[in-house]
Amino acid sequence: MAHGTAGTPSLAAKHTALVRTQLDTEPQELVPFSLFLEGIARIAHDENLPQPASFLDFGCGAGHYSLLLDRYFPGRFDYLGCDYSEAMVDEARMLFPAHRFVVNDVLHNTLDLDAFDMICANGLVDVVGDYRTALDTLLAPRAPFVLLNRQKLSEGRTRVVR
Repeated sequence: MAHGTAGTPSLAAKHTALVRTQLDTEPQELVPFSLFLEGIARIAHDENLPQPASFLDFGCGAGHYSLLLDRYFPGRFDYLGCDYSEAMVDEARMLFPAHRFVVNDVLHNTLDLDAFDMICANGLVDVVGDYRTALDTLLAPRAPFVLLNRQKLSEGRTRVVR
């Protein structure tokens, strides 16, 4: 387990412990994961989506959404996770060595986002200081599908667009 200062668990390790506990239960019963799975299920069956479709998980944290894709949509997506935190990317690489992970910041993107069939951001836009730049980065590419999950961008009531 990665550690922070003075032997305390790092943020990446704490994040991993929480997510693993959630994923060891029935993730389809937990709202953030169930909404993600519902959104992906709608997209995965699109006949225009290549097999496998290139999938970018922006703000991937410790890479736990790659596990959901493997479990519920095996072989459907070619996954790449990116996060601005090197510690999170290191944790993701350790936990999910079959997938690719890179350090990349939504506010200073260096990836060719036009190369992806699907871009996903889970709980990312609302935690960055400059959400407009984050949205511009995520919505500007030619990717036919962009899934923004777990975003709270207004003080008003959250709504679901289907």
